[in-house]
Amino acid sequence: MGAGGAWDLLLPPGGLPLLGALAALGLLLWVAWTLGRAVGTHLLAARGWGVELATYGPWAVVTGATSGIGRAYAHELAKRGLNVVLISRSLQKLKQVAAEIEEQHGRSTRVIETDFTQGPEIYESIQTALQSLEIGILVNNVGMACATGLVNFLDVPNIDKVLSDIVNCNMLSVAKMTRIVLPQMLTRYKRQERAVPQRLGSPVPGACLMAAKARCQPCVPAFGCSCLALSRRLAGPRDLPLPPPSDGCSFLRSSPSPLPPMVTQRGC
Repeated sequence: MGAGGAWDLLLPPGGLPLLGALAALGLLLWVAWTLGRAVGTHLLAARGWGVELATYGPWAVVTGATSGIGRAYAHELAKRGLNVVLISRSLQKLKQVAAEIEEQHGRSTRVIETDFTQGPEIYESIQTALQSLEIGILVNNVGMACATGLVNFLDVPNIDKVLSDIVNCNMLSVAKMTRIVLPQMLTRYKRQERAVPQRLGSPVPGACLMAAKARCQPCVPAFGCSCLALSRRLAGPRDLPLPPPSDGCSFLRSSPSPLPPMVTQRGC
């Protein structure tokens, strides 16, 4: 039986044109939906149409707000009608951005001078400064890198402090700032009788903690793979019965020498 006979068995008379029409209709709907999202995101939203952000709360909080993406977020949120709390480590730059927002957009600002590379002790003062505000939006933007280019791990100056700074700034700040802002968001939404689990919460108990774990976990295999590659080049051939690399380090399977003793594999 040829290909045509097989289609005749699967489709009723006239079914093939109908199938083609349905496929074309699905494609047109997808194109229309994609264009609609693009128009809503890049045209209507840019002109202030669409979601009224102030309905979530009159204040927004932006970390790392004195340059780059954070500064752009602060200006855009103010343009959309929100007052903005600017948090960064340079008081001079904070005052400059605050003055720009108040002059260009006519919104109120507050500044909090904080160095996110410090430990958990900085968040008590942040919580005190934010507790009287009705915050609707939190932008966890602050972040840092260990170097401007590709640098070997052991060549980074003052590596112990750099590692601590990166973890505090890039990871701890997200969890801590969310922990500060989210409770009053939930209280306000409950008071307004909105669907808190669907809007702000999670239907899975413990999902936030699992998300925090998932955010940190990719660092372990990536860091381990880099150490494995470096160690193999330095240590030379060793006869060690260690477990094979994970899929994230599959490139090491083709390496001629076994794993060096300085590296162990662990799960989270």
